[in-house]
Amino acid sequence: MARTDVKEKILRASKSVFSGKGYKKATVADILSEAGIARATFYKYFPSKHEVFFELFRDMLGNLYEDARSFFLREAQDAKEWESTLRKGLSTFYRFFLENRDIILAYYSEAFVPDPKLYALWDDFERKMISLFMQILDSGVERGAFRPMDTNLVANILLMIFLGVPNRYIMTGGRSDIDIESIAHEMVKLASEGMVARTYRA
Repeated sequence: MARTDVKEKILRASKSVFSGKGYKKATVADILSEAGIARATFYKYFPSKHEVFFELFRDMLGNLYEDARSFFLREAQDAKEWESTLRKGLSTFYRFFLENRDIILAYYSEAFVPDPKLYALWDDFERKMISLFMQILDSGVERGAFRPMDTNLVANILLMIFLGVPNRYIMTGGRSDIDIESIAHEMVKLASEGMVARTYRA
């Protein structure tokens, strides 16, 4: 088996083990059993359980960012097309959290809080997402699609709102019947129309 295939096998097995047992209870022996490999083979690729968890989560966040980037940086011709693009991007974003809920919860509750190296992964992800939102907003303001605004501030607000949904509603809800499309639809409407009815007069 090729070296890259063995490494991928270890990462897939590790994801399954961490998802099922959490970070603290999972052991290298559990990963060996799940992957069907020898201990010596594991240590050719990773010096510890911590390092395999770090690489697994780094790759997951990297893939999530690239997926978000591929959606959100598409050039929209009008407001309707922009809303459609944003809705599809958010659906992908939220589906990732739902499909990876167990391992993300292990990361939140057991791993990254006491570990600066793991915390830095999330911090870097947030910075990249803020930069991505700023690119979108700056382009929209320049084209006249969005009103003039402090794009740095609004990008930070959007990140808090968009990440707040998976962090609370999806992660801690424990439900498997979550309607991702409806969530994305509501978030897009909130971003584009706010909360006040168009016919409302104070």
